Amino acid sequence: MKDLEKRYGQLKRNMKTMEFHIPETMAGLDKLIRNNSIEGALSLKTKELIALSLAVHAGNSDCALMQLREALQAGASDDEICETVEVAVMMGGRPSLVTGSDVVAAMSELSREDCPQLLYDHLSD
Repeated sequence: MKDLEKRYGQLKRNMKTMEFHIPETMAGLDKLIRNNSIEGALSLKTKELIALSLAVHAGNSDCALMQLREALQAGASDDEICETVEVAVMMGGRPSLVTGSDVVAAMSELSREDCPQLLYDHLSD
């Protein structure tokens, strides 16, 4: 996980590239993210934890690590993140355990004070 920040930077650059090549799709994604990034019946933190669980269940470490950052930004505690990973592992088995271990390792590296801006912030510029 030593290269975590480097990986986030690469993912942000990839999103910019996608924005250039498929602007309509990325604009649609931006709208979807904005609509789901507001308080509703579910708090933003709850929504981010659900997204984290789905990413872990899908076995996508990069997506899970992005969602970890989003959950931390939304105020999720380490305990809430660990329980979210546990639920994903319960539902997804060993593949989710592997991805979940990446999330828990990354969580120990990150602190709320050090979290840079959200990955998708550039879409609203």
